[in-house]
Amino acid sequence: MATTSPDNLWSPDGTDDYDFTIDAAAMQGSVQAALTSIRSRVRYFVGTNAARIAATAVEGDIWYANDTNIEWFYNGSAWVRTHGLFVVKRANAQPLTGGWNVVNAAYGTPINDGIGTFSGGVFTATAAGRYRISANVSLTSSSSPLAMQITKNSASPDGTTSMATSFVGTGNALTLSTVEVLAANDAIRVLVYTLAANSIDTTGNRGVQLSVELIRG
Repeated sequence: MATTSPDNLWSPDGTDDYDFTIDAAAMQGSVQAALTSIRSRVRYFVGTNAARIAATAVEGDIWYANDTNIEWFYNGSAWVRTHGLFVVKRANAQPLTGGWNVVNAAYGTPINDGIGTFSGGVFTATAAGRYRISANVSLTSSSSPLAMQITKNSASPDGTTSMATSFVGTGNALTLSTVEVLAANDAIRVLVYTLAANSIDTTGNRGVQLSVELIRG
């Protein structure tokens, strides 16, 4: 007989006695063995979310839940989302006093893949993972200096909870992006500093946008 490498698929050769039934069964068996081996190495599954929860998983398993359209990764102790997106924009202006202000009211309806919750301007992560966090803010006045911070678990700016800071000397637009490791229930806020009384500018397509992307659970 002849076999392929590396999967050992069998086929008859010139030295084998011809018997169609026996030869077909042998080829079928070798193909099935190869497929079983491939499945054990790849471990990518498609099924319902309930089936994922009930499954006996091993580290490295990937599961696409076809009833929720969510992909999951098993890290050895728990299923975690492989990716997801959250985006929200402010719908109305917000008055700002001189100093630091939490951007916290009148947001529109977010786009949310289920990676967190959002209330009062605070994004709270559902699960631990690596997240890309971005914020854009437009103000009505360019009174300098202006600054923006993305903080974790704090409504006040400081070096411990601030994950990223952006400053601008002229103009009235601030942009900030950072990649951070968050734990479940970590709370993310956008803070803006203005020298004097100011306001979020919502004319045209301006305002505030907060974007949180789960890169890896």
